[in-house]
Amino acid sequence: MAVATTVSLTSIPSDVLDVAARNELTPAIHPVLTMSQAVFRGCSMVLRVERDAEIESEEHIVIEVDVSAWSVDDMFSAWNRWSEEFCRICPPENSVVFQIRLVQRA
Repeated sequence: MAVATTVSLTSIPSDVLDVAARNELTPAIHPVLTMSQAVFRGCSMVLRVERDAEIESEEHIVIEVDVSAWSVDDMFSAWNRWSEEFCRICPPENSVVFQIRLVQRA
């Protein structure tokens, strides 16, 4: 079961750091989070590790962004900007470890 933690660049959950280290992404974690906060400015974020229930070795660092107040156009624009910036920061061979998830809460 994943435990949600509010993103703070000074206190990244240890399980997220462990997954980053196992996937040689430790140097990318801070830049990815900093960029995510800049792209989705003003939105709350939750950072967690999710593991596949069927494939034990399959794990992801999920950045969940609450975009409840955003329009579809704003979300699409930010998603595209995030994707472009992410490709510059994260090594392509390990990029599948990160997942960005936009959510709208009622």
